[in-house]
Amino acid sequence: MERSSQKEDLLLKLINHSSTISGMKDLDGKYLFANSEFEHLYNPTKKNIITLSDYDIFPASVADLIRQSDLYVISKNEELIIEKSFSLNKIDRTYLATVFPITDEQQSVIATGFIAKDITERKLAISQKEKTNQLLKAIGHAQNEYISGEDAATIFSNLLHSVLDITGSEYGFIGEIIRPPKAPPFLQTRAITDITRNKDSKELYDKLISTGVDFENIDTLSGITTLSTGLPHEEPPLSPYTGIPFYHGKKMLGILGLANRRADDNEQLIEYLEPFLVTCAYLLTAVQNRSLKKEAQDALKDSELRYRTLFETSLDAVIIISISTNRVTNANNAAKNLFGYKEIKDIIGLSLADIVPNTINNIDSLALINELRIELDKNDHVRTQWEHRRYDKSTFPCEIALTKFSVNGESFILSVIQDTTERHKSILEKEALQKQIHQSQKMEAVGQLTGGIAHDFNNILAAIQGFGELSLFSLKKSKEQKKVQSYLTEVLSATHRAKELVEQMLAFSKGEMTELQILYPEKSITSVTKMLRSTIPSTIRIEAYIDNPKCKIKADPIQLHQAIMNLIINARDAMNNNKGFISVSLSHYVSDTETCTSCHKPISQTANNKYIAISVSDNGSGIASKEIISRIFDPFFSTKDIGKGTGMGLSVVHGTVHGCNGHIIVESEIKKGTHIKMLFPEVFD
Repeated sequence: MERSSQKEDLLLKLINHSSTISGMKDLDGKYLFANSEFEHLYNPTKKNIITLSDYDIFPASVADLIRQSDLYVISKNEELIIEKSFSLNKIDRTYLATVFPITDEQQSVIATGFIAKDITERKLAISQKEKTNQLLKAIGHAQNEYISGEDAATIFSNLLHSVLDITGSEYGFIGEIIRPPKAPPFLQTRAITDITRNKDSKELYDKLISTGVDFENIDTLSGITTLSTGLPHEEPPLSPYTGIPFYHGKKMLGILGLANRRADDNEQLIEYLEPFLVTCAYLLTAVQNRSLKKEAQDALKDSELRYRTLFETSLDAVIIISISTNRVTNANNAAKNLFGYKEIKDIIGLSLADIVPNTINNIDSLALINELRIELDKNDHVRTQWEHRRYDKSTFPCEIALTKFSVNGESFILSVIQDTTERHKSILEKEALQKQIHQSQKMEAVGQLTGGIAHDFNNILAAIQGFGELSLFSLKKSKEQKKVQSYLTEVLSATHRAKELVEQMLAFSKGEMTELQILYPEKSITSVTKMLRSTIPSTIRIEAYIDNPKCKIKADPIQLHQAIMNLIINARDAMNNNKGFISVSLSHYVSDTETCTSCHKPISQTANNKYIAISVSDNGSGIASKEIISRIFDPFFSTKDIGKGTGMGLSVVHGTVHGCNGHIIVESEIKKGTHIKMLFPEVFD
């Protein structure tokens, strides 16, 4: 017993001297035990912990979270590991806690225990690391912009917005110390946030932003203070304000000003921003001395490590090419990924022929490369659209920004590459959409015009036909009966032909409402081919091929009959010397990625992913070009000789098929023939 008591005392001492907090509570949430660390942190009044619950120690919101965890462990009889963050005594803390059940011999829960570790510092370290990564990324991006020839205003504006976001500041500026020969120095902003709140100060800000805002009293801009004087009327006070100077050697080049930050740890902030301040100093030096190459080269040498970080972490692909050898001498990780290589070393040493296709837009790439070199001889920076070739030999469109530079007398080209595949894709999609809209508007306008003409023309034909029939009736007793009767018969025959044309025009313009019905297209094919065999020359063979006679579609039977007949007649007219073969087939068709030849829209999948295809094929002369194919469904467009076609036959086919939510595909080859598929959604019972 004595040994057991000694062990318990030792265990209790171990728990009480632990930096973690631990304790035990009964099923009602009353404390049975808490170690010294818990008592120190959360029971400073030294009340008897046995009499307390979490609601006596913590705010209600925190106590609710703890109680929910205890109840879960009690109900599930299993351990729970949770991370909790809460504010106590105005201090934010984060704990990693293990809540576990304490059971009796029957494994029934009789209490809950907990062990919690304060991980606040660890969380802060992680957050600090993330901010450091953000800061390095902003530095790398700024250096990348400088190398790419971006203007100073953009570089410093992007730097300022990045540092404001990282430090949680509302306002800020990056300023350069200007030292006139015969006047006191002053600060001129390279970038500054807009703090204006009225029209007058806003106009002044907009006027000065491009050239920089001048501050004459530099001493008030450096340090930690509340900056309220010297600001335009009604502008917000800047509190707290921190002005951090940055140097090149011992010379102060400028000041970074941050205002209205969420935190006030200025010493830690200055240390944290040291790489940022160094980058500002070097960038400002480089910008100031861009025209003096020697001084710029010295600045680049001093910041070689920082620019190496920029080069390697740039999100854009960057390669360096030797002008004398036409080979890649360096590349970053983004270039490795873009070109599809496993290692950066696999790119180094590649020639231009390895990464540039033989032709770009059907132009010899060597000729284009020579043109770029001539342009780079005139201007150090060139930006153009280009194409590159990947490891797998596939090509991709891109935009390249080329910068020519020299090192130790040897000339190089720095190429910053942006993949524009998605941009090109969106342009093509936009062009296709515009084409669809144009086609739709054209068909709608012509349809309205056609409908109006057709109705008026129909009225005129009715009058001609009526009077012609009355004249025939009245001529029964006339001496010139036979002669005049033959004339009037020709008149009536012409009106019948004109009436057929009007019906086609009305069908195209949807001037006549038709009711779609479920039917077997096999019957229409059989009927039309049987009728036309007697009218088509015997030297032209016509055959029907039916895969599934029981398939059904929803269409107007008269219009479907007319559409099939129009396609067969067009096929007949395409035959040379009235000799050839015409096939009419009925089959299933699964949509893929084709575009409708008539409406120029993508052929979307139906609900059941199937169409019924009624196809008419011939081995005639074919259609001369893709441009003509894209127009054959336009009203009044015809490739036939004058007097041999109205140009309405295929327009009627267009109206019939699209009236059934269908599409049309046309394939043709000169001297080999034409294949036209009318696609109708399949109907199921």
